[in-house]
Amino acid sequence: MAVWDAVAKIAGLPLFRLLADRYRGGLFDDRVFVYAAGGYYYPDKDLSALQNEMQGYLDLGYSTVKMKIGGAPLSEDLRRHRSRTQDLGEFGSLAVDANGRFSTWRPPSPTRPRTGSLRTALV
Repeated sequence: MAVWDAVAKIAGLPLFRLLADRYRGGLFDDRVFVYAAGGYYYPDKDLSALQNEMQGYLDLGYSTVKMKIGGAPLSEDLRRHRSRTQDLGEFGSLAVDANGRFSTWRPPSPTRPRTGSLRTALV
């Protein structure tokens, strides 16, 4: 994106206009979807602090909030998730960012040898 920004500056155009002209025949969207990202793990951050943080984003007008998961045991992440979904209300949506933290792969063992097949990894 930094290269595109430099190209737009050289052309004397806002980046959205340069990209619209180049790839969409000059058409551009006048609105974009945004969400608030947060819910990161901090040593003293309990469920109440998480709820307050996420509610703060909703209070600012965001309808979708995203929280981090995968940095704690699954049982704790489920508690965090449930604490958020209970009070999102009718108009709020929750997204989660697992960032590659979960997998169905298990290491081979004497009773589960490595065969290279996906089916074996999922058993």
